[in-house]
Amino acid sequence: DLGTSGAGSSGTGQPGTSSSSGQIATKCDASMPFKAPVLVAGKVNSSAHETAPSLTVDELTMFFQRTPGVDGGVIMMSKRGSIDEPWGEPEELTELEQNGADYTPSTTGDGLVLYWAEIVNNMRQQIKSAKRATTTAKFSDPKIFSAVSGSTTEDTDPHITADGSELFFSRYSGLNIRHLFHSLRKADGLYAAPTQLTEFGTSDSVRDSTVTLTADGLQIYFGSDRAGGLGESDVWTAKRP
Repeated sequence: DLGTSGAGSSGTGQPGTSSSSGQIATKCDASMPFKAPVLVAGKVNSSAHETAPSLTVDELTMFFQRTPGVDGGVIMMSKRGSIDEPWGEPEELTELEQNGADYTPSTTGDGLVLYWAEIVNNMRQQIKSAKRATTTAKFSDPKIFSAVSGSTTEDTDPHITADGSELFFSRYSGLNIRHLFHSLRKADGLYAAPTQLTEFGTSDSVRDSTVTLTADGLQIYFGSDRAGGLGESDVWTAKRP
């Protein structure tokens, strides 16, 4: 099964550490605000449109989306030798390309399983997945992740937890209407049928998308145009008990 890969096979499993040197890097104070953003050092950025980064837990591999023109997108991968080095020249993952535009990659913590959205038949977006045996191998057998995406659904913006135990994504239920769904990996390694996060509401006037989850799985962040925000779309959060 594509999701049985764990988070710890390619690194320490702890953010802020360097697997290449074996030494623990200085950790930041998580209670402090972020400093002003700067461009990522290295070769990730270009004159094209780069977005949707997803990192392995050792912080040595980054997957991201690059859109070189007005439409379309490809999945890129960049590596570095340690967390103190700039990112290397990114590689286009051509082995994933089948039908054209690819969007919003999300990787398991070990970098062995990748999920992304691709425009498929009838111009619908569906969640696709592929895996590889090692972090130096190419991904193989990219296909629609049929555990969550069916022939009549339109799904996008996947987010897989580091250990691969839970997959979140956004599903269209009408024109510009999107709700959040998730699927849990069962004991047999297969994924359960996805269910809507109805605790966030079921209104057909809301567009929820682009999920990320804290490492402990207890807090979710997502974009939404629901009432009560400050702009066209805002970042919302919710906690599990």
